[in-house]
Amino acid sequence: MSDKDPLNQLVETLQVLENPNRAMCLLAVYLGQRGDQNTIQGITDIYSALLGKDEDATTAKVRGLITTLVNNKLLERERERMISKTKVSFHQISPLGEIALLYVTAFLIDNPAEIKIDQSQFTSYMAGDSEFKLARFITNSALNTNKQTERIVKSLRDGTAPNKLRSSKPVLINIPKVFTGKGGFITFKILEEILWDYLHSNIGISRTEISSQFDKPIGSNINKLSSFINEDTLGKSKYYRMSTLGIFILPILAFLIRYYSVDNSILPSLLSTKVDPDKNPWITLTEKATNFFKELYRLT
Repeated sequence: MSDKDPLNQLVETLQVLENPNRAMCLLAVYLGQRGDQNTIQGITDIYSALLGKDEDATTAKVRGLITTLVNNKLLERERERMISKTKVSFHQISPLGEIALLYVTAFLIDNPAEIKIDQSQFTSYMAGDSEFKLARFITNSALNTNKQTERIVKSLRDGTAPNKLRSSKPVLINIPKVFTGKGGFITFKILEEILWDYLHSNIGISRTEISSQFDKPIGSNINKLSSFINEDTLGKSKYYRMSTLGIFILPILAFLIRYYSVDNSILPSLLSTKVDPDKNPWITLTEKATNFFKELYRLT
């Protein structure tokens, strides 16, 4: 684990994912891994399939994207020792990448709560001992919910060569650019302020109250959060609250915070042996995440 500040690391990871090319490459590696096609050429062919019939990816471009993802610890390289040199043979998702990919696949679906999650399996993974396995299970569920990625997964499992996977329409991953740019850290701190209000009173926090926490204008940072917050105008004052999407993203943020924590043993896990079988699994996760953040704020 790096000596860098954990919050900075978390924001940097989100910034990496907000680039559509890197997000698509991460997905391509994962699909290649599931279909035993995670060589550079296999990943490139799958990446091209995700782009649709009108675009082609080059191995040079994919190598560059993979390098960035490796440098940010979202991917790992498997190296094969040859007689005279070491050769990179395969690429695979790292534990951090499992959570990062869950963030990516959440935006494959218009509403994360619409991901078709098998309740009995969800209950089993929730009662398990690995949040990474839970993240992978939900990612797989999201890929099976999206018709285009479901077709690719099925085709790869049936033995279709990656270069034969091309579809007519591109796979769309609509990740909002929230934390990208120099002000990404400040934007996250503003989200924290609004999250604090959501956890305690949920009446909204004014722009004036938020601005008082910073020593420079933050209007552009608030605007970047438009996907995750709602804006209400009362008289001449603007108030902000968490949007439904912002609340639904809390489980993934909780997973990331636990990963980057210096000692996550003091933080509550999202895993639980008590799961309501009649409740939507994503709602269950969101409730667990809400309790996680309440405990996190109590500890800090």
